[in-house]
Amino acid sequence: GRDLRGFLELVRARVSAPPSSSDARESEAPVEGEALDAVRLMTIHRAKGLEFEIVCLADLGRGPHWRSELMRVGRDGRFGLRLAEAGTGKREPALDYKALGEEQATAEAREERRLFYVAMTRARERLILSGAAKLDPWPEGGGAGPIAWLGPALLGEVAQRVAEGSGVTEQGVRFEFVRDRESLAPPVPSRAAPPPPAPPAAPAQSPAAPSAAPVSSLSYSSLGAYQRCGYRFYLERVLGVPPIQESFERGGPTGAPALMAAERGVLAHELLERLDFRRPIRPTAAVVARARERARIGSSPTDDEIDEVADLVEAFGAGEVCARLARATSVAREQRFAFLLDGVVINGVFDVLAREPTGRSLVVDYKTDRLEGADPRELLAGVYATQRLVYALAGLRIGAREVEVVHVFLEAPADPVSATFTAEDRPRLEAELAALTAGVLRREFRVTDEPHRGVCNGCPAEGGLCSWPLQMTRREAPDKLF
Repeated sequence: GRDLRGFLELVRARVSAPPSSSDARESEAPVEGEALDAVRLMTIHRAKGLEFEIVCLADLGRGPHWRSELMRVGRDGRFGLRLAEAGTGKREPALDYKALGEEQATAEAREERRLFYVAMTRARERLILSGAAKLDPWPEGGGAGPIAWLGPALLGEVAQRVAEGSGVTEQGVRFEFVRDRESLAPPVPSRAAPPPPAPPAAPAQSPAAPSAAPVSSLSYSSLGAYQRCGYRFYLERVLGVPPIQESFERGGPTGAPALMAAERGVLAHELLERLDFRRPIRPTAAVVARARERARIGSSPTDDEIDEVADLVEAFGAGEVCARLARATSVAREQRFAFLLDGVVINGVFDVLAREPTGRSLVVDYKTDRLEGADPRELLAGVYATQRLVYALAGLRIGAREVEVVHVFLEAPADPVSATFTAEDRPRLEAELAALTAGVLRREFRVTDEPHRGVCNGCPAEGGLCSWPLQMTRREAPDKLF
């Protein structure tokens, strides 16, 4: 019945009854998993245990809905209630009502942060956070929604970021503040008699708006492409013109399938990504075949090519660099990074980022170039110097006091090329990298001075837009006339 005894009986029945699926606060993850090729809409609880390439968390400005219970009971026996003030509609807290409410709010805030940690770690590649909030001033306190504490945690000084409007932080967090359109619209003028027409005046030249950077991000490979030929960089990286799918590398004289140089490198990297540094084992043909499937390499390698790639992995496993990685206190493979330089995001991926027992950060990059008698140090200084510069600066930007960048040419794993950088080198490295990006930011896209097959193969401008004739762009080397 609707009396105290009936209420107590209901409480006893609820406590003794087994929990149903509808009562569980955190339900099980959906059985179909993250492999479903669709946009998924789910609660944070349902996403527990799953991962996705892109995760969006929306409506983060919605604050919690505080329940105004008439009475509150603590686990320790404390009790509080709201009493109605005689003659008014007001209710005042009595006994431990307010203290119990504050404890409940603190517990729910902790639970909220735990849940958002779960939600924000579901993303593999990109996490998008959005929510409404008052910008002037930025909301504080527990009633403003998760955006109130997520904003300062990710952006630092929020007031400064609000003034900037949009951009990218040094940690690679891209942000944008969007105000209400009505607040941005100019005031509607009041109706009044039109003024007499003024004599026409010469139109004043408005100052030119500063042009935005032609690209939003750069990597060491894109900087290398710009250095080889600025015009091809402009076509492919700025305008988005796809390269021509043709190559002079594929196939032998009999036309048998063969790995291109890039495919050979991808296959070796795929195998090294799963290599156990403490117990390196030569990959079998079956292991190479599975790696080829994971990397989605279309060419079918010959038996000799399979043995060649396996030899590269085996030789690295027997080298000193692999032994150093085995002794490292932490190892991260395929570690992405991004940092801001002169308004442009510099990004890339470390093959391996490790921390040695001495505290030094160790960056390892695998190279599958065919040396053909060339000195690895000369090859690094000529081709991969920009990569070493970017890797060193990225390691220092992460917070390391000392970074060693090691390039291992897999055809000569016993002769790695390494260089060590400290925090004192950071200003110099930033200046060197800024000098490399300056041409891109100034929109200087010049045609290469040394056209040859290595630079021009597959260029969409070859034989048409390019000022060089085909005889020059298709020669084997720049030191050959035709």
